[in-house]
Amino acid sequence: MSDPDAPRRERIARDSERLLEAVGEIRGLEEEKREVEMSTPRFHELADRIAERARDVFGYATDERDKGDELSQRQDRSIEDVAANER
Repeated sequence: MSDPDAPRRERIARDSERLLEAVGEIRGLEEEKREVEMSTPRFHELADRIAERARDVFGYATDERDKGDELSQRQDRSIEDVAANER
C-alpha cells in the first residue's frame, strides 16, 4: 500500500535541513559583522545578507508548518527519523 504522506515528510525534512543551514549561516555572518566597524560598506553588506537569510528562515519555517498541516494523520516518525533514512 502506498504511503501518501511519504513525499510530504521528505519535503518537511528538506525544509528543516535548509532552515538549519540558513540559521548556521546567519550565526556566522552575525559573528563576522560584530567584528566589522559599524556603518561601513562591509557592515551593511553583511547586514543585508543576514536579513535575506532571515527571510529565508521564515519561509522555510512557514513551509514546514504548512506541509505538516497537509499530512493526512499524526505521524509516528520525527523529522530526524525521516532525514536519517535519506542519508
